[in-house]
Amino acid sequence: MFFVKTFSIIILIVVLAYHSIGKPTSVDYKTDEELLNDATKVLENSLNKLDAGDGPHFKLIKMLGAVRGLGLFGNLYGVKADLANENGESKICAVEIWSPGEKPEVTVTFECEGEEKFTKTHQK
Repeated sequence: MFFVKTFSIIILIVVLAYHSIGKPTSVDYKTDEELLNDATKVLENSLNKLDAGDGPHFKLIKMLGAVRGLGLFGNLYGVKADLANENGESKICAVEIWSPGEKPEVTVTFECEGEEKFTKTHQK
């Protein structure tokens, strides 16, 4: 009987985990001035460092919103912005900038409309 109860609980946990992972989440981007100013500095720094390397070569046109997560293990910014590529074509992109506290690299993930999600890194 113990085995059946344990097995049932494990199945329930697996099903709940699957459903919570499988559902898409939406980010509630904020537009308060202080957060947008901080996020703009962080995004422009990353865009400049990536542009100086092998790309991508984006320029910030307009910040649409941002979220910030600060913690013991680093800083995470989520940004929604209008970016222009090297051809001047504008796209709305969700950009995630992860700066782990102890590591020298910053990870930048881009998810632009009509394109596949990709990740690049640069030095702090």
